[in-house]
Amino acid sequence: MVCDSANRIEAESISIRVLSGAKCISHFVFCDRSFFMYCVGIAKMRRTVQRYLDEKGRGERMATWNTRGLRGSTLEELINRTNEIYLEKKLALIQKIPTPITPLKIDKDERHITLAYFEQKSTVDYIGVVQGIPVCFDAKECTVDTFALQNIHPHQVEFMTRFEEQGGVSFLILFFSTRNELFYLPYRDMMKFWNRAQEGGRKSFRYVELDQEYYIEPRGGLLVPYLDALQKDLGARD
Repeated sequence: MVCDSANRIEAESISIRVLSGAKCISHFVFCDRSFFMYCVGIAKMRRTVQRYLDEKGRGERMATWNTRGLRGSTLEELINRTNEIYLEKKLALIQKIPTPITPLKIDKDERHITLAYFEQKSTVDYIGVVQGIPVCFDAKECTVDTFALQNIHPHQVEFMTRFEEQGGVSFLILFFSTRNELFYLPYRDMMKFWNRAQEGGRKSFRYVELDQEYYIEPRGGLLVPYLDALQKDLGARD
């Protein structure tokens, strides 16, 4: 992604750990202000989730999905925690795919990146295997009851399609923040909405168009238990 230097924003106050935490990015260059504000939200989100994990570690009562501090922008972290539990129980091995970045400046003495920007293209957020079944999925948030398909990028659709062609299972996890509801969107339903738009129809889909059978309800310490919906998806393919 080529950034216009006149529009770049340096977020010097943000420090986000990369991979193991051995290196960190102390500030980024962003190509638009909305993405900058998104990353500010991510920084706040990480502090909220860390408090949740600290409380859990002390044996205090676990926060629930309805707790204000765990809503909205914490979706990615809650999925990550769910994946950790799935791994501990040997149910699945799911990896978060890091967002590609291009370093511009590196502090060799401190061994961390001091200036970088996010590359535009990535595939999906998560990829892995569930009991021998390859899976890949992306997590999306929506603040209204209409989900704009522009939030799904063509290269992501292409990757998910090729993944399906190789025998894998692709899907989306959607969070409707105003409703505080999570849904699993099967690949076939995503493509129904996508193809409708490509043929000149709606460039979005509505909450009421979702299959309510794929509602994800937190339970048993799992905040985003998507394996139940995955099982339904697999059953519908038989």
